Amino acid sequence: MSTPESAKLDAATRAAEAVDARKEPSAGRGPTEDEAAAAERAAPVDPEVAETYQDQLERGAEQEGEGAIDVADDGIPPLSQ
Repeated sequence: MSTPESAKLDAATRAAEAVDARKEPSAGRGPTEDEAAAAERAAPVDPEVAETYQDQLERGAEQEGEGAIDVADDGIPPLSQ
């Protein structure tokens, strides 16, 4: 049985994947001083927007069926960050 064209990877792709596989997960850089200052100057959030955002977070946490995130219940603790 031959491998489909879409599944064949060239050497550069395999090398890039190997580099990515060795990277430690991180949250990325923190905000710069300018970004932090801009956040402090930002207008307060509209209460209606905050309520809608909170509602969406709760709905996402309770999602069932298609689109839900399955959490493994295999007794293995999650990887520490």
